[in-house]
Amino acid sequence: MRPELVHEQVRERRRDRHPATVDDYLAALRDELSGMLRAITADALSAGGAWSWKSRKGPLLERFRHVLNELRAAESPDLAMLSVAMRELRNLASR
Repeated sequence: MRPELVHEQVRERRRDRHPATVDDYLAALRDELSGMLRAITADALSAGGAWSWKSRKGPLLERFRHVLNELRAAESPDLAMLSVAMRELRNLASR
């Protein structure tokens, strides 16, 4: 799911007079994650497999791993940290 769709889901909820909750944001992030994983899988398959894809995406993959390790090490991850991780994954899926 594209980021603008995530924000649109939140805006629609507000229009219905229901304030957006953390659960709403997490659900939207899960939807976006599913879409990115599908895109990455398709990209890896079209690149000739995982090894070819990993060699082509090396720097972006390392950046994502770094952000993911920081997220895992955080005592209390927050939405901002999840958003950064999602942005890095989005970069990985789109370039």
